[in-house]
Amino acid sequence: MRNYKIIVADDVVDTRMLIEKMISPVCEICYEANNGQEIIDILSSKEIDIILTDIDMPKVNGLEATELIRKNFDSPKKDTPIIAITGYASLPFTERCKRFGINLVLSKPLNETEIIKAIERLCKYRK
Repeated sequence: MRNYKIIVADDVVDTRMLIEKMISPVCEICYEANNGQEIIDILSSKEIDIILTDIDMPKVNGLEATELIRKNFDSPKKDTPIIAITGYASLPFTERCKRFGINLVLSKPLNETEIIKAIERLCKYRK
């Protein structure tokens, strides 16, 4: 297992803490974001391997942040894998997320093994 630089974005502090604990075996550095604008700000100034984001957040939501990253950043930052973490991962919603540029949608409640495997799979060819 490798260690990655990861943004964890959720407006609920307890959720961010839970996700950070789950991903700790594969996380070198974890940057916290309360909303999509903070994701953009962190990505602008740091080298990031993957982004884990909630969808419903204030200011800029997870879908809007993904769209901004895909449209406004240059490679390799615009190609940063993004996992959406949501409580409503229906097929139509998942398809909508993918249209915005989300690589994978995971449903709450999260499973530690599932999230670590997803990170490993999406970051496999990043370095």
